Amino acid sequence: MRTIGVFDSGVGGVSVLKEVLRKFPADNIIYFGDSLHAPYGEKEIDEIRSLCLKVSDFLVYEKKVDALVIACNTATGAAMDTMQKRYGIPVVGVVENGAAEGVKYTHNKNIGVIATPATIKMDLYKKSIAKIDSSIKTYSVKCPLFVGMIEKGWEDTLENDELIKSYLNEFSVEIDTLILGCTH
Repeated sequence: MRTIGVFDSGVGGVSVLKEVLRKFPADNIIYFGDSLHAPYGEKEIDEIRSLCLKVSDFLVYEKKVDALVIACNTATGAAMDTMQKRYGIPVVGVVENGAAEGVKYTHNKNIGVIATPATIKMDLYKKSIAKIDSSIKTYSVKCPLFVGMIEKGWEDTLENDELIKSYLNEFSVEIDTLILGCTH
């Protein structure tokens, strides 16, 4: 029986955790939500990497996990390569799967990405999508105000609808696929 560590910059990774539990029902799963340092999405890349390494060191060296799943887009971009080199275990993130799904569903080859400022700054989805299909154009919008909206507990309100519409109106072309990269 393996032990798989799943971590996120908060509690948003619970959706990833559910999928890990579904795919690996016989394994031990440890979930670490770093709410103390959330949100990661507005921090500098070096600080995010440092936070990720503290969490992953704990999971690898203290909890003895056999694999790590980074359930955070921002953390995937900031630290996955470093973590893959640092530990002798599988380390996977969430960006490649999101990019692959976006590529699968686009018809006009214009994909929109809404995410944290850090995720957009690293061009994570643009790079991942280009590896799959270089003819696809990726357009990104930073959504820093999603943090407050999500932290207050998602509610279907006029104010939230207007915030979402304001971000979506920033796309200068017609996209037919939208990737919600991350909120924190």
